[in-house]
Amino acid sequence: MPAQITCVSGADLAPGPFLARWRCRREIERTNAKAAAKLAKNGHAKLHVLSIDEQDYGFVAMGIYRFPEQKLHYLQVLYLLVSEPYRKQRLEALEGLSASEYLMSHVIAKSLDIASFLPLTAIVLEPASDKLIPLYTSLDFVSVPNVPNFMAFFLTEEQAE
Repeated sequence: MPAQITCVSGADLAPGPFLARWRCRREIERTNAKAAAKLAKNGHAKLHVLSIDEQDYGFVAMGIYRFPEQKLHYLQVLYLLVSEPYRKQRLEALEGLSASEYLMSHVIAKSLDIASFLPLTAIVLEPASDKLIPLYTSLDFVSVPNVPNFMAFFLTEEQAE
């Protein structure tokens, strides 16, 4: 079975079963997975799970927000988790991409689709670690001026300038 990304909701977000799907190295990762599931369950985010051959590899949780000073909307990647055994692996089922790259490519593609008919201007995220900055930079994310630790991928030419 090929790789697939599905949006999970309802009972699939119950803390016990949801947390059991992921192998985490540190407790903060479990805490973040639980927080992501809660945001999705309460309707404040959408949570997309990457599976290959019915095995869960990772997930990304996203929400849409508005810049306070402007009427511009952006998609924020709230959490991205790849199960510990699959981190940094180039996967044949993902055409040589890592699970993180594949999930972020999914986010970018969906965001570009949305931006074609709704006023969505950027994808914003805060890297969980400085080690992830090269990954996001390789996907054309840039540092956000005057907002420490955040990076953005601009969906329109006007916003990138």
